Amino acid sequence: MLRKPAFWIVCALLSVLATITASRHFASAFPLVSIDLRMDRGQALERARALAAQHRLGPPGFRQAATFGGDEEVQTYVELEAGGKAAFARMIREGRYAPYTWRVRHFREHDPNETWVRFTPEGVAYGFEERLPETAPGARLAPAEARAVAERGAASWHVVLSEYALVEQAQEEKPGRRIDHTLVYERPDRLGDGRFRVRLVVAGDRL
Repeated sequence: MLRKPAFWIVCALLSVLATITASRHFASAFPLVSIDLRMDRGQALERARALAAQHRLGPPGFRQAATFGGDEEVQTYVELEAGGKAAFARMIREGRYAPYTWRVRHFREHDPNETWVRFTPEGVAYGFEERLPETAPGARLAPAEARAVAERGAASWHVVLSEYALVEQAQEEKPGRRIDHTLVYERPDRLGDGRFRVRLVVAGDRL
């Protein structure tokens, strides 16, 4: 049977058909392949160093590590509860949320002060987190002053807060007597029951 030309013709036709089907549906089944990945690891490391210098993000004399990955929790929620794979792909395409990001870590061994900087696949800065020791000193701003610091800082990271409303604001005194303020802003549109939010933290007088 394996020597008959008809068998190999059928196999070739099935292979062509499978290739056509895969090319038509693979992007919708696996949205990762639709990402416009313009930034590589070296560029992510270089850009993170520049942002750390610009915004005075610690620690000094840091080492770097970079990873690229997706937000599996958001992907699972959207695909199961908020419209399926098509909704997840549309969310990426419309830029409402970037589930796939470069994450660059700045750290020193045995130092609690470290920074994470995130970038979209296109290379746009997409947020950061600097972790400070609980005992680190800092300012003791009033809530209104902290909000002004947060909103000025967000603008420097190109966050358009006019598209959001402030929905939560809290403060906490740290052991070093620094007061940290947390502000949460929310967009009016939703994806299912999912909400689009931006979280800003002012540690003392720094975003």
